[in-house]
Amino acid sequence: GANSTIQGIQVQATAASLVSGSLNIATSASLTVQGSLDVTTSGVVTVMGQLNVLGQAAVNQGTLLLQSAIFSANTTVSNGAQMAINNTRLVAAYIQNAGTVTFNGAMVGLNSTANYLTVIGGQVYLNSALTVQAGSAYFSGLAAQGAITIQAGANATLDNVMWTAGKINNTGNLILSKTIQYAGDFYYYATSTSASLSATGSVTATDGSIFHFSGQGNA
Repeated sequence: GANSTIQGIQVQATAASLVSGSLNIATSASLTVQGSLDVTTSGVVTVMGQLNVLGQAAVNQGTLLLQSAIFSANTTVSNGAQMAINNTRLVAAYIQNAGTVTFNGAMVGLNSTANYLTVIGGQVYLNSALTVQAGSAYFSGLAAQGAITIQAGANATLDNVMWTAGKINNTGNLILSKTIQYAGDFYYYATSTSASLSATGSVTATDGSIFHFSGQGNA
C-alpha cells in the first residue's frame, strides 16, 4: 500500500506482478516486465519513463497514467478502470478496452512503419490531437471524441465507431471502414495533395450533423 519509486529497474516474473499501492516510475527510467503486469489500485499508477510489457498488462481497477513515456504492451482496461496516455510515444500498443482511454498529446510511432496503436471497444477521448507519425492507428467497436492528425506515410482506420465532435487533419491515409456514425459536425482537412481518404462502409450522422471536407488530396 505504500508508494514506490522505481528508477532503471528490470522486472522478470513468471507470475503476475500486482501493484496495489501507488507506483511511480521516474523520468528517464526503463521498466521491462517479462511476464504480466496487473494494476489493481484505488489510485494512479504513473509511468514517466519507458514501459515495455512483454506479457499482458491489465488495468483492473484505478488508473494507469503514462506521462511523457514510451509504451509497448498488450493491455486490457476493465470496466470502470482508466488509462490516460499523456505526451507519450506508442510503439507497439494493443488496447482491449471496456473502460475509458484518454489521449492528451500522444503520438503513434518512433520513426518506424511497423509501429502501431490498436484500440478495441470502450470509450476513447482525444482531448488534444492524437498524432499518427509513423505506422498505423486502428480504432474499432468503440465510442470516441476528439481529434487525430495523420502525418505523411502514416495510416489511420476507423472501423465501426461512433465519433463525437470529430476533427481529422490528414497528410497520410485515412480509411473509414464498416459503419461510422458521428454526432456533432465532423471536420476532415486534407493538408497535402498526398492525403488519401477511402470509405469502404457507410458514414452516417446521428443528429443531422454535417461531414465537412476541405483541403487537397484524394477521396
